[in-house]
Amino acid sequence: PDALPLPLKTTSCVVKGVDPKATYVARVRLGNQSGWGPDSPASKSLTLASLLPTAPAAPLLEAVDKTSLRVHFSLPPVRPGASANGNVTVHVKAGDGAWQAVDATSSTPFSADGSGTAHRADSRVALVKGLAEGLSYRAQVNVKNACGWGAFSPVSEPLTLGAAALRPTAPAAPLLEAVDK
Repeated sequence: PDALPLPLKTTSCVVKGVDPKATYVARVRLGNQSGWGPDSPASKSLTLASLLPTAPAAPLLEAVDKTSLRVHFSLPPVRPGASANGNVTVHVKAGDGAWQAVDATSSTPFSADGSGTAHRADSRVALVKGLAEGLSYRAQVNVKNACGWGAFSPVSEPLTLGAAALRPTAPAAPLLEAVDK
């Protein structure tokens, strides 16, 4: 139905099953034993898809040991009028293999069938264990808010797990400074 009666004390109403790409407006009117009054002016329009989170930046990968890595990511800013970011999914893939979601509880990849636990939005690092030494891994992340899942980030640069990935990287160049005697 396009209208439902609600108790007078009601100041908000949740409508489920809407098309996120459609644009909606709302109107209200009051009724009593003498009948219904006129409709209110229309609300500002709202398209839920415009409130989905934007894609995060590409994550960075860090080798932890020969079979584990950390995925470092940052959250995108919250769009004006959108709800706060709620969950993050982290996906990894080895070589040309299939993308696998990373379970936040076990830190292990699983097939992306929705059976794992998403990472909390206040986390910025995801540990991934149980990987294979010598394989090259990539990662991508996406963010969820009350309107749904946003687009995936760009794919990270590859990281090949093994001894070479654990070597320290070159430090920044030293700064030389002249001093008086």
